[in-house]
Amino acid sequence: MSAPVSRRDSRRASPEESARPRRKRWPWVVTGIGVIVVGGVAAVGLSGLHVYNRAMDLQGELLAAQKLIPQAKAQLEELDVEAATATFEDIDAHTNAAVALTDDPVWKLAGVMPWIGASVTAATDLATITDDTVAAARPLIDVAPSLMPANLKPVDGAFPLDTISGAIDAVSVAAAEFSQLRTRVSAVDTDGAVSQLVSAKEQLTEQIGSVTDALNTADTMLPILPTLLGGEGEKRYLLVFQNNAEALGLGGSSASQTLVRADAGRIEIVEQGTSRTYKEQRVELDLPASAFALYGSRFATAMNLTPSRPDWPSGAQIMKAFWQRDMDAARLDGVASIDPLALARMLEATGPVTVGDVELTSENAVDVLLHDVYSWFPATEVNAMTDAFFAAAAAEIFDKLSNGEFDVPKMLTAIGDSIETGSIMYWTDDERVQTILADSGSRITGILPRDNTETTTLGVYFRDTSASKIDYFMDTGVDVSTTCADGTMTMTVSATLKLDLTLQESVNLPSYVRSGGWKGEKYRTQVFFYAPPGMEVTDVSTTGGDSRPFRTGNVDLGRVVAPFETYHVPNEEFTVTATFTGSGDFGPVEVRTTPMIRPTGVSVDDGCTG
Repeated sequence: MSAPVSRRDSRRASPEESARPRRKRWPWVVTGIGVIVVGGVAAVGLSGLHVYNRAMDLQGELLAAQKLIPQAKAQLEELDVEAATATFEDIDAHTNAAVALTDDPVWKLAGVMPWIGASVTAATDLATITDDTVAAARPLIDVAPSLMPANLKPVDGAFPLDTISGAIDAVSVAAAEFSQLRTRVSAVDTDGAVSQLVSAKEQLTEQIGSVTDALNTADTMLPILPTLLGGEGEKRYLLVFQNNAEALGLGGSSASQTLVRADAGRIEIVEQGTSRTYKEQRVELDLPASAFALYGSRFATAMNLTPSRPDWPSGAQIMKAFWQRDMDAARLDGVASIDPLALARMLEATGPVTVGDVELTSENAVDVLLHDVYSWFPATEVNAMTDAFFAAAAAEIFDKLSNGEFDVPKMLTAIGDSIETGSIMYWTDDERVQTILADSGSRITGILPRDNTETTTLGVYFRDTSASKIDYFMDTGVDVSTTCADGTMTMTVSATLKLDLTLQESVNLPSYVRSGGWKGEKYRTQVFFYAPPGMEVTDVSTTGGDSRPFRTGNVDLGRVVAPFETYHVPNEEFTVTATFTGSGDFGPVEVRTTPMIRPTGVSVDDGCTG
C-alpha cells in the first residue's frame, strides 16, 4: 500500500511553487516543540482493525519524532547546523506522516462514535498542531546560520548588522505563528479522552508556550540592536566604570568614564575621563527633594557619588549632565555602567589581557583592580594612577570585544549574569528603546519595579561614607521573612555587616584604602531599605556597632525608605532591622542588593507566597 499523503502536501502546487527550491527547515526550534505520545488509544476499545492499525501507526510516527529531538538538540549545542538540519527533516517527515494517517474516512468516522470519538478527535487535533508547529518554523529557515552564536561576533571590527536585520522579519513571523499555535492547543477538547491525551495536551501547551515566549522576547529585543549599534546613524555612549571597593547603592564610586562611538556596527573608544575631571558643583537637573534628603547635599554635586541612589535612569542622566558640562557638550545617546565583577566574568570569554606588565585573568581581575593596585603607587599619585590603570584595563577588554576575540556563548553568559546581579546597566534617551527595555523587566535598566504584581521587590543597599576603599573586606548578609493575615503582609528584613580584618590590619592598609578621617580605626556605612510599594515602616532596631536610624520619614522612588547609619570597627559585626506592613496582592519576594565584591548572602522565608 502506498504511503499516505498529508493534507499539507495533497494540494496542487502552483507553477511558482513548483519552481521554488525546497528550503531547509530551521533546526533549533525542535528543542521546544512538544511531540505527542498517543499511547493507549487502543485500550479504550477502538472498533475495527483498520482504526486500531491507524492508531498504532500514528503513535509510532510521533514516538519516532520524539526520539530524534535529543539528537537534534545535541547537534545544535555543538553548532553542527548541517547535521541538525538533516535530523529536523526526519522529525518533520514523521509528524507529517502522523497527520496524513488522520486523513482517512474510517478514522474520521470513528471521531463521531461514542466511547472513542473524544480520543480520536483529540489525537487528530494534537497531531495536526504538532505538525503545524514544525511548519511554523519556516520563516526562520533562511536566517538559521546567522542566528548561531558564532556568527554574531564582530567581523573586521564591526558587528554584522545585515545578519541581525535579516533575522528580524523571520523572527517576527515565527512569533506570530507560535502565538496562534498557543491559542489552538489551549482550545483542544480532551474531555472524555484517554488520560495519555490529556497529558499530551498539557505537555504540548507548555512547550509551545515556552517557544512562544522566547520568540516574543526576541521579536521585541532584536529590532533595537541595529539602532544601538549605529545602524541608523552614529551613536555616542558614556561608559561608566564603578568601583565596588567603595560601595554605593548601585555598585560603587564612578571612578572613570569612557566615551564610546558606535557607527554602522563599528564601536570605538573616543575619549576617557576620571572623577577628578569634574567640578564639584551641582548639575542643573530637576531632581526630587527625597534624593538630597536621603543622600546629602553632595548628591549630584560630586560625580563619583552619583550611583548612591538605586535608580539608574536618574543616575545616568546626572552623569550625562556632568560629562556634557565639564568634558564634551556634544550629544550623548545613552549611558552604560560596568564594574570589575562584570569585567572578570567577561575575561572568561576573552582570555587574559595585559595592562602594562600585569596580566589580568578572570581569576585575579577583582583582586588586582579592587585591592592590589592601591599598594603599587605613592600616596600622592595613587588616585590618578589607579584611575588610569582601571581605564586601561577596560580599554584592553573593549578592544578584544570590538575585534571579535572572544567565545560568544561564554560572553553571553557573562553579560547575562552581570545584568542579573546589577553589574551592567544601561539607559538611553531614545524613548522607544528605553520603553522596550523597561517593559522587559530586565535589571539592565536599574529600575525598581513600580508595583508588586510580578514580584514583591525589596531593595537593600549599602553606602560607604568613610572616604575609603574598604569594601573589598566587607561581608554582608540579608535575611527576609514574611507572614500574611487578613490581607496584610508583614515583612521583616535584617542586614548584617562585618569587616573581615583585624584593627591592626586595618590601620596598616594604604592610606587610600583605609578610612581617611579615622585612619583605619573605624568606618561608617549607611544601609538603605527600600520597602515594597504600598508598605509602611512599623519598626526599626539595631544590634552591635554604633548604629542608629537616620534621615527617616522619606519616600523615594515611590517607596518608603528605612535608612540606617553605622560607625563600626574592624572585625565587629552589626545588624540593622526594619519591619514593613502593607495590604493588597503580593507576588513572590525578590531582594535586590548592591553588587558587593563578596556577594551578599540572601535568605528569604516567604510565608505568604512560598
